[in-house]
Amino acid sequence: MDEALQTATTYESNARAYTEKYSRGSVADDFGDPFFDALSGDRVLDLGCGPGSDAAVFADRGLDVVGVDVTASFLDAARRDVEDGHFARGDARRLPLADDTVAGVWACASLHHVPPADLPAALAECRRVLRSDGTFFCSVKRGDGDGFEPDDDHADGDDRYFAYYDAGQFERLLAHAGLAGDVDADGRWVSALAHPA
Repeated sequence: MDEALQTATTYESNARAYTEKYSRGSVADDFGDPFFDALSGDRVLDLGCGPGSDAAVFADRGLDVVGVDVTASFLDAARRDVEDGHFARGDARRLPLADDTVAGVWACASLHHVPPADLPAALAECRRVLRSDGTFFCSVKRGDGDGFEPDDDHADGDDRYFAYYDAGQFERLLAHAGLAGDVDADGRWVSALAHPA
């Protein structure tokens, strides 16, 4: 079983509820200033873009945003709502972008759906597409373990897969992928703002 793709099936089966939920606000709008301040170019990959709430913020700031997600319905919603964005279906472990082509990778609450055994490949892909002067932002769930969890609030009890990390563990994973920077643990989240090492 591919846990990430099974989670995408849950999102697809309940796309309307999740699109409504994720369109209520933007993490990039609320917390993205350090990422924006660190950017050295205007092309940004929104990895796991969902229905495009963060991508809309990037486009409104004049950035050339490329959104990638595995859930087709999310991409349809993003294309409707973000006229200036470019969107493609893709998997974090095999990104549909060329090497060294983006100034920033924004992976907000998406990579924790990738199994821990596959996360090094996903982070290596982020590093591959990132320019040498690029900026990487990522947030994942904080804690221990991994597994499928029901979402009774938004998906009729269907399961989504989550992997949990602590700050030190995530910092080591970033270093293995050739990324270095600040990793913070706050409440339920581990977040990183990093650059190619």
